[in-house]
Order: sequence, then C-alpha cells, then structure tokens
Amino acid sequence: MNQARLVRLFLVAAAAAVSAAALSGCGGCHENDLGGDAGSDPDRGDGGREPSVDTAPDPWDGADEADAIDDGEDEASPDIDDDSRRECLRDMDVRLAFRLDGEAIVPTMSVDAPALVVDVQSPDAWNTLVSLEYGTGTEPPQVHELAVEAHPSIPLQVYPGQQVRFRLAAEAEWEFGASAWLAISAQPGDGPETLLVGGIDGDDLGPPASGFWAPLDVSVVDGLCLTHYDFECGIIEPVALRVTHASTGLSILAFPEDYMVGLRVDDLCDYKISVAESILRPPVCPDAPPAWYQALFVFSCE
Repeated sequence: MNQARLVRLFLVAAAAAVSAAALSGCGGCHENDLGGDAGSDPDRGDGGREPSVDTAPDPWDGADEADAIDDGEDEASPDIDDDSRRECLRDMDVRLAFRLDGEAIVPTMSVDAPALVVDVQSPDAWNTLVSLEYGTGTEPPQVHELAVEAHPSIPLQVYPGQQVRFRLAAEAEWEFGASAWLAISAQPGDGPETLLVGGIDGDDLGPPASGFWAPLDVSVVDGLCLTHYDFECGIIEPVALRVTHASTGLSILAFPEDYMVGLRVDDLCDYKISVAESILRPPVCPDAPPAWYQALFVFSCE
C-alpha cells in the first residue's frame, strides 16, 4: 500500500517538472500572447522586448494600404510591394501657375467674354504673357495681361489679332487661396469651340459650368499610384488624369509630374498636357482641401 502511494507521488512530481520546463521555454510570454494578440516580434531587432511607454509606435508597422485608404486610417507603408501601382512622385521639377495683371486669381476676376489677343511675349523660357482686350457687363473693353508659367516650358499657340473666348473662374474656399480655372478657346464662326489653353489650379477639375474644357473631358483615375504618408494628413494618394478628346474618342493618362504628354487630335495637331500636382487627401487633413490639381492643356499644331 505504501509502495503504490509512493509511485503516485513520483508521477505527480514528474508531471509538475515537465510543466515547469515548458513554461520556462516561453521566455517573454505574457497573458496577451495566450489570447492570440500580437506580442513581441523577434524580427524587430529589439530582442523581442515590448516598446517602452515613451517610444512612439512605427506608423508604417502592419498597415494595409487598401484598408487605410478605405477606412481613413493614418498608417500606410510607402514601400508597398504592389506591381499594379507605380511611383508617381519622382521629384520632377514640374511647375504650373497663372496670374492676371500680376495678381493671384480671385473670384472677383471671374470672366466669360469674347477677347482680342493684343500681344504675346515670352520674357523668359518659362513664362508667357498674353495681353487680352475684353470687356464685361459693367466695364468697357480693357487690356489685361495673363501670365502663364510652365516649367518645363510649353509654347502657347495664341497669336496677336486672334479672336478668342476668354474664361476665368475662381472660388475662394481655402485660407491659402482660391481654386482657379482658365480657358482660352478659338471661336471658328458657327463651328465648335477649340480649347487653345486650359489651366487648373484648384480643388476640383473644373468649375461648376459644364463643358469648360471642350472638346476635352478630364476625369480622375485613382488606384494607379503608390500612396504616401504625410505626418499631418495621413494617407495621400497621387492620382492620374484621364484626358479624352470628345470628337475622336482618343484618351490618354497623365500622371503627376508628367509634362508634354501628347494627346493626338489629327495628323498635324495634338494637346500637350503637363501635370504639376494631382493628389487626394483624407478628410481629416487639417486646413487643406481633400484634393488638389495643377494641370495645363495646350493645343499645338506642327
């Protein structure tokens, strides 16, 4: 009887020893590891230790790009291994801007009127000054100077003596300035208008008026560019612009920092397209619009 009791005690002691050995092999295990949550990662190079309280978490760690965009999260990896997307921000020096009478465009400058091209000057390689004579419902015709900056340069094919339709639209919605859109179009009698120069510097692709870029149609194509992380805004996504010619049905994609991209119209003419900026921001971005576009469309014939 005493011998059987000793055997049982020996077996209990052996089981306890095995259990203690298994637990000692877990090292830094804690209660959260047993529940299946993420614990220490031996591949982090920190010996498997949890970060201290005053250590900022890595904003790139474990984020999924598509989920971050859909959910408005602030984390995403800039080095996403996704063959379907391309790097669209290549540090190309593409700059576009336009001003009227030496001033930034504001809503009070908005106009839609017939105009006469009085003069065209190029003071340097990047700027073209177009003098336009036009009037409004309250003012007699006056000469105004439109400055168009394009870097790299795109020659504007407007000439002194040309009769055009000049449209300038602006909406002041942001503290840093207004969204502005520019269109100079040829008016060949009763035929359709042909956009000669079109410019975007704003939070939308065009003003509320439809047909502003006729015969071009401009739309946004997302999901083609790698996203980037901005410490103030979170995820920002560069997007492409699809430019379609209404008469031919031909279209082309122009990406941010593209310049002189050609959309063929016929054997002799095409549209030269430059895009300085084309991005989407999350709605949580402070003091910044959810989108911004800077693009120039120039009609060009050989």
